[in-house]
Amino acid sequence: MTRRSTFTRISALGGSALMLAALGGPAAAQDVQTDGWGDIGDVTIRIAAENASTGSLTELTDMFMAEYPNVTIETSFKDWDSHIATMLNVADLPDAPDIIWGNQGYVHDGALVEAGLITSLEPYYEAYGWDDWFGPGTMDQWRFTEDGQFGEGPRWGISESAEVVGVFYNKEKLAALGLEVPTTFTEFEAALAAAKDAGELPIKLGNLNGFPAMHTASIAQDAFIDAADMRDWVFGREGADYASADDLAGFTAFKGWVDEGYISPDANGLDYDQAWQEFAAGDGVFLPAGNWLTAGLYERMGDNVGFFAPPVGESGKTVATSSVSMPLHISSKSQNPDLAAAIIDYVINPDKGQVYFDAGRIPAAAGAVGEATDPLTADTYTAWNKVSADDGLTFYQDWASDTMYDTMTAGLQELIGGRISPEDYVNEVQADWADFQANR
Repeated sequence: MTRRSTFTRISALGGSALMLAALGGPAAAQDVQTDGWGDIGDVTIRIAAENASTGSLTELTDMFMAEYPNVTIETSFKDWDSHIATMLNVADLPDAPDIIWGNQGYVHDGALVEAGLITSLEPYYEAYGWDDWFGPGTMDQWRFTEDGQFGEGPRWGISESAEVVGVFYNKEKLAALGLEVPTTFTEFEAALAAAKDAGELPIKLGNLNGFPAMHTASIAQDAFIDAADMRDWVFGREGADYASADDLAGFTAFKGWVDEGYISPDANGLDYDQAWQEFAAGDGVFLPAGNWLTAGLYERMGDNVGFFAPPVGESGKTVATSSVSMPLHISSKSQNPDLAAAIIDYVINPDKGQVYFDAGRIPAAAGAVGEATDPLTADTYTAWNKVSADDGLTFYQDWASDTMYDTMTAGLQELIGGRISPEDYVNEVQADWADFQANR
């Protein structure tokens, strides 16, 4: 799944309850039912989900219904763009689905919380022990306060799978260069130079869609920044600064890749899907992207494709654009919130990890049981574990404001095109952030 989290404009919701309604909804009670689902009579739970979850969620909900034949689970799947475009309106319907896939950040989850369309999951974290499945930094992405501060307050969601942006590589091409998989940023840049000298395209990038350059540039940026500092910036915490010396160093390095000819010369005019498919056909040594391309690349390249986490800089810590998947929310209008929570617990429980591996996904919960079914999925899982162990999740930077996606994608296209400098870029991004924080 490609996370393009804040580019869609959603009109204001009509007729929504105040946020306090969510805090006072059924799931706010401290005593929640966690068993006995076979004794509650015939019940239907409706789910609004995104297509990336189709394989794993269908299998797991079928398993739940087989265990509790009186429970019917009806799931509606939509592609990413359609789900994002309709999410808030679906959640605002009088008969809204019981469980709704959300999207982290101010634009979507922030709006769901503010409008009172979802309920706090705090009672369920306590009842089911969900705190044990995720680190504190990871769980901050599901938090919003009553006054709309991202990264603080109650947890409104929980996620099923993990996402990490790293680097896919062509094993045969890297071996032909006489190189091992780079583990440090210095080694990675040396590999880029070696590929260029050998007549290979070092980095395949198709940036017509705007967002791919965010992922590619992050590989350079991650070698210089501290993950906790970036999370503070994403959450809008006072004093955070994108125009710092560390961020500038990262984008200066990225611009150096452009100037050295390490990146596709037609990057800004090349479609994302066309680019990764051309990489799969043999064009390029490295492809920075997220693990959502794992299934497609492995299908085309087999064991000739590998994946590694962003190479470390001087800190020695693995830092990556990464998060867990779209969060699952319980509608504040649900008549069966406890059952909805039980279904969520069932489908994301660590003991269901093999279902996710079989679907080419990474289970998000710590201690997940199961093994990757192919070497590439195993590589992505190793990368995720490295990032998690170093608390290196930066989340998606465009969560930081309601216009940040547009600011970043347009700015990076201009940076690649030579129309602005790295200094201009980081200052434009920080100005967007400062304006949003001052007026939200």
